[in-house]
Amino acid sequence: TESSGNLKNTFSFDLPVTIPTNINKIPVYADIFQACGFNSTSVAGTSATYTHAPLASVTSATIEMRRPHDATNDMIFKTKGARGVLGCDFKVGQKPIWTVRNMQGEYIQPVHAAKVTGVDLSAQIANLMGVLNKLSVIKFTLNGKTLCATSFASDNLSGLNASRAETFCGSFSELETTTPIANVVFLGNDWTSATELNPYEIGRTDDQTRIYPFEMEIGAIEGKKVSIICPSVQPTKPSDATVGKSYGNGLALRFLDGLQIKFF
Repeated sequence: TESSGNLKNTFSFDLPVTIPTNINKIPVYADIFQACGFNSTSVAGTSATYTHAPLASVTSATIEMRRPHDATNDMIFKTKGARGVLGCDFKVGQKPIWTVRNMQGEYIQPVHAAKVTGVDLSAQIANLMGVLNKLSVIKFTLNGKTLCATSFASDNLSGLNASRAETFCGSFSELETTTPIANVVFLGNDWTSATELNPYEIGRTDDQTRIYPFEMEIGAIEGKKVSIICPSVQPTKPSDATVGKSYGNGLALRFLDGLQIKFF
């Protein structure tokens, strides 16, 4: 793309949730997570945890995408110094994906190159997270109360907005912070049990006191799990929804502090 005469490349793409097979539980797309504003902490043989990095320490990535041009050549689209935003799209009955959006970096002109052959993706394919259902979603709680959710989606778990600043000498990546938000849809309830919740009560924001812990854990096999955890979540925008042919509710969850994505 072009803005005020300064060229840039912008990439947006989806990543299937895969299970790390290395001893440190680091996913194959770890560099993308870091370029989307996350730091990692690994415990050998146990887990890798991603938390928000300070703006000054957010790294960048070099991205290369190939697409077939003819029988023997590919077109290569590439950028470097790229930083962007990580989100997710988790729906019942579908395989979960990470969404990467607005990954902006330096403009590099596309070129032809000989096709790459023999790339082995079998290990990644074998370790794709399966479809989400009652067997693979181990925990989905807000304030310790289970939600029978059908979807959990966020355009921005990074808590960042990425843009390009422009000068007469060219352009460079800039970041600013924002509050991560995820939208959840879940089966409605009668709000009479201690294990249930009233979305219209917890979704009130008038006194700014309704802050709750959230936890989602997917993966039925030990050592092949992913969780999204945040101790301070503010539910907002309660709404009606339809779950199948039944009554449901929706909430927008604002992750205020302490969001972490854990592979374990």
